[in-house]
Amino acid sequence: MEFIDNALDDAESFYDAESNRYRRPVKVDVVINQDAAGLTITDNCRGMAPDMLRRVTTHVGESTKRGQSFVNGQFGFGMQAFRACCHKLTVRSRASPGEVPIEMTIDRDQSSGFVMRQVPEKRGPRARLMPATGTMIVLSDFDSVWKSGDNELSADAIAEEIEMHFERLLSRGDLKVTVTSSDTGEQRLCKPVAYVDPDLDVVINGTIDLGGGQVAQTLLAVGDLGKADEIKRPARFFVKGRRIGKTAEIRSFFTGSRHRWTVWNNPQVMGYMDVIGCDNGPLRPVITRDEFKRAEGRGKAFEAIMEACEELILDAIEKTNSKRKDQSMKGLEDALTSALSRMSKEERMKRDQDDLNADPDAEQGEGDPIKNGDEEAYGLPPPAREASPELQSPPPPPPATESKADAEKKPPPKLTRRLRPDDFRVRLVRGLSQLSGDSEPPRSALAGNEILVDVTHKDFKERFKKNRAGVPKVDERICSYLANVVASRFQDASYQEFGEEPQSRMEGFSDMLSTYCRLEEKLREVLPKLAKEIAEIYTFDDS
Repeated sequence: MEFIDNALDDAESFYDAESNRYRRPVKVDVVINQDAAGLTITDNCRGMAPDMLRRVTTHVGESTKRGQSFVNGQFGFGMQAFRACCHKLTVRSRASPGEVPIEMTIDRDQSSGFVMRQVPEKRGPRARLMPATGTMIVLSDFDSVWKSGDNELSADAIAEEIEMHFERLLSRGDLKVTVTSSDTGEQRLCKPVAYVDPDLDVVINGTIDLGGGQVAQTLLAVGDLGKADEIKRPARFFVKGRRIGKTAEIRSFFTGSRHRWTVWNNPQVMGYMDVIGCDNGPLRPVITRDEFKRAEGRGKAFEAIMEACEELILDAIEKTNSKRKDQSMKGLEDALTSALSRMSKEERMKRDQDDLNADPDAEQGEGDPIKNGDEEAYGLPPPAREASPELQSPPPPPPATESKADAEKKPPPKLTRRLRPDDFRVRLVRGLSQLSGDSEPPRSALAGNEILVDVTHKDFKERFKKNRAGVPKVDERICSYLANVVASRFQDASYQEFGEEPQSRMEGFSDMLSTYCRLEEKLREVLPKLAKEIAEIYTFDDS
């Protein structure tokens, strides 16, 4: 991605923003050689004169793009990226038509003795000819970890990463990026995503003013989990067409939203927010290009995005999901959700107390539970606020006289609890196989702040039995299974919520086990009432 981005940075000199196209055709060709564990990237842009080639390949931090925050080469380290993954870098370039290309080769462990030479082009059916002007990058002898698994040197894998990383640039006219396997002859033309789909609800398509001379070109859509898994385009930040990261991974943005789980970490939300405009505006990428600098106006820019997007997206998610809600196991859902709500509040109280013990003079800020609407956890009267309709306790009925027989026929009250907007909910749904392709269907999935548990999974069905009358048996076995499945998702989300990582696999396992035990204990507390409630509901329904 570093070297492809270098080519696209160079092509900016041909780009016309008004027409959203280049003034002449721009081509970037990637050729993979799996047998030789290497790849070649060739562009037909301006190329480099000898002095520039020497500077960018041998002098770290001396790129002519250094200091330009909206191009990939602003820090002057891009050419050295090869040292992390392969043994040799060869750069061949030509800045004027008809000139003999110049070339420089650098080994991973080499720090001096660099030689630049002219390389007359070879002719022949397999010769890789240089364009009239442009640059050819050859990366050779990749380490094994960089040519397998998620880093597989295949046309599909690399094309998918290019489409994800440069989605915004690929929409420009007169740009062609191809990936070819020299071993199989397979070729992929990299294309942008078309969000025009009957299964997608495009919620926002326009610009958001961020202040400081910047705007965010925004397209955000909502679909079901199957469509999200097919498109693989979660909501992401871009800066002038280059990906910065998923909204849930930009911590400065994510932690500031009260809908961070329901909207910005929800896989059903797809699309992009591309920051363009003034280089010194409020949103500027850090050196690793995975976060924004702490700059003046950053918080207000984030607030502008949240205000413009969140409520509309929440409505679209609710509309999309209204068809998939399964009401047949509402008691179990509410019991699990209530237990998680209590655990979340206990966790927040404990962390707030730890912070206070560590710094007694610290001012209450973002983490202050009272300022964030968690009054109930501290014994204070709750403010007036809306909860999800199916989880909010119903208002008390008006007084009325009824016979004892009528009262016995009424279904028992639900195990409900008033929730914060960002509390985790549990949904028991039928089928998550669309999230796994051809692999084993998952037992659960995290969609925003909802933990989805598949009741059609064989492991669930083996533990959830019915008696001879057809009434589900809510026993310790099914509660233990649900506690296990939900605890793993909840613990992983907790790490993300507080920006933590376990120091070892054993610590992570211990944390998950502790969460499981706490959740199972809370389920056991309500197990008798829950079993009785379900039995009475079935009796009531039969009558």
